[in-house]
Amino acid sequence: MKIGNQMNHAQHSQDSIETARNSWLDDQALSSPEMDNEIYQNDSSIEIQPIYTPTDLEDSDYLDDLGFPGEFPFTRGIYPSMYRGRHWTMRQVSGLKSAEGTNERLLYLQSIGQTGLNVVFDLPTHRGYDPDHPMALGEVGKNGVPISCLEDMVALLRGIDLNRLSISVVESSSTAIIMAFFVAAIRQLGFQERLVAGSIQNDVLKEYIGVGSSFIFPPTAGFKLAEDVIEYCTKNMPKFHLVTVNTHCTRENGTDAVQEAAIGLTSAFAYLEGAIERGLDVNDVAGRISFHVSCDSDFFEDIAKIRAMRRIWAKRLRDHYLATEERSWKLKCSVQTAGRTLTAQEADNNIIRTAFQALAGVLAGAQSIHTNSLDEPIGLPTDRAVRIALRTQQIIAEETGVTNTIDPLGGSYYLETLTNEIESRTLNMISDIEEIGVITGIENGWFRERIYSTDARRAKLTELGEKVVVGVNKYRLDADVPTDVLVIDQGYEEEEVLRIKQFRRNRTNDLERSEMLETVRSAANAETNVIEPLIAAVEVGCTMGEMADVLKDVYGEWEPGWRLA
Repeated sequence: MKIGNQMNHAQHSQDSIETARNSWLDDQALSSPEMDNEIYQNDSSIEIQPIYTPTDLEDSDYLDDLGFPGEFPFTRGIYPSMYRGRHWTMRQVSGLKSAEGTNERLLYLQSIGQTGLNVVFDLPTHRGYDPDHPMALGEVGKNGVPISCLEDMVALLRGIDLNRLSISVVESSSTAIIMAFFVAAIRQLGFQERLVAGSIQNDVLKEYIGVGSSFIFPPTAGFKLAEDVIEYCTKNMPKFHLVTVNTHCTRENGTDAVQEAAIGLTSAFAYLEGAIERGLDVNDVAGRISFHVSCDSDFFEDIAKIRAMRRIWAKRLRDHYLATEERSWKLKCSVQTAGRTLTAQEADNNIIRTAFQALAGVLAGAQSIHTNSLDEPIGLPTDRAVRIALRTQQIIAEETGVTNTIDPLGGSYYLETLTNEIESRTLNMISDIEEIGVITGIENGWFRERIYSTDARRAKLTELGEKVVVGVNKYRLDADVPTDVLVIDQGYEEEEVLRIKQFRRNRTNDLERSEMLETVRSAANAETNVIEPLIAAVEVGCTMGEMADVLKDVYGEWEPGWRLA
């Protein structure tokens, strides 16, 4: 049966469309047996049909489920004009070698058109160690910027106009101390807290759930410190986002799209409920929680995931938490392309992967995007690589035309059906998590077991060649294609060690610093907010390690009771 142009769903019933589809599929099965026999699934194990029609959406209501951009439930985007008004914020994560080195990279990115700044910290900073601590050996400045004293944070931010550019502070484990450094630094540089825009990641739950080794304190204490940051920023920094729920990290560590969405949303609800328990108004908090999500290799899956997340957030905030302000209903998200999909083999292919993933973020309606650099599987990004990554976004914005209309994929039978399915599966998993409890699920390994199982399944499919990775398990070249590598002189680590030792020798106010550290200890013991005592400690010259040691003395350090092979 040939349908041709006569099939107009505005003129035909759902039954006639379904009959026509089945007849068409039967015809195709006779000439193309694979249409009938082969089963396609996306990464979330959702079966993908060969064709979609209006019958797949017969239970959907346009105004209730999609609506218009800028209107509830925000499936089609949280702003009425979206990119016709202005483009998304273009960011690149930066952090390498030293505060001065990272500042140089930030200023370079700013000079070539980056419109927002992301700063990531090295592992010792992340774990609360100064550069000369034995545990820091070999890791100082390797995968982020080392920050151990106020001088470092000031050097990092010097020359950056924080009244014009928003800054994303990517830290979750030592988040309370980093927030104290940041506040003390912007004060010293002459900026007003209430006018500085940006965000701090502050998503400690993802450290326990998705990363699994970068936490410091037991989950209850880590969560308490995150809530301290939320409370401080709510009261003192009205333009600063309180939490950026980092679902990207959980995805990088193994989840599928449904798990990523469910874990992220449940974490956000937990932060929101913790703030409400402290007496904060839901409308003062909800609109300042954002999400940092992944766009992975399945183009439509992640577009649908982000649309589903917006819808779930809007309905939960309005109907369950009774938020009355529209901004509380809007899920704001930044997108990062998928580092785990990048390959050391034929690294230039990573430019193409990243371009499609960034395009998915644009078509999903992200508020900001970070594009990974082509050489990240090999080393820290070169200037050339970060320039290509930024140019990828600029070409999408300026040359492709995809920003000319709002939500150009909206109404696609396939995309809307996939959005509905991901929404349904995400809600089911949210229900499971809330029944167990987020902290309990962390402590007993519930999250890790599921993430590990999903990642192991994906790895097996790749090993068998059923999940294709071009240049790795298909179309592989006999010889590797060389890629330039950023080589950093390891002498900079010795310089950081000498600098922190010199910093300590030059301090003269031992009594004052001791008193400030005791104030931090008292606040931690009393379960009161530690941010203001930490800021005071930073301002009199206390180091990252000294403040972290006080908090470790009070809260202890956490070793999970579970292990996965």
